[in-house]
Amino acid sequence: MNVFRRAGVLSAAAVLSAAGVAWAGSKSLNVELREKASLNGTTLPAGKYKIAWTGDGELQVKVSSGGKVVAESRGRLEERKVSSEADAVVSRRDASGALVISEIRLGGKKSVVVLPAS
Repeated sequence: MNVFRRAGVLSAAAVLSAAGVAWAGSKSLNVELREKASLNGTTLPAGKYKIAWTGDGELQVKVSSGGKVVAESRGRLEERKVSSEADAVVSRRDASGALVISEIRLGGKKSVVVLPAS
């Protein structure tokens, strides 16, 4: 599992609550990818991004750079037994060894945004 940095703090992203707490409206998080990764088949070079999501169960996730949306995906909320210690974008390596963003966590929350495997 890889984690990216956010303004000097372990990071990567977002989170919501599936079982019980519905998050209304839009949420977002600024992240810095330290190496290239992909989201829903779109390669994101290392750099700074804003990840935003809307919805409360089924989510629409958008990644922006320089004010322009560069990747989109659907996502879903899942409840975990333990709260995340920090904001984090979690990734995994696919069969080719490339990083794929798999979930977004918010520090202090038990809910996570789970993204589909691409």
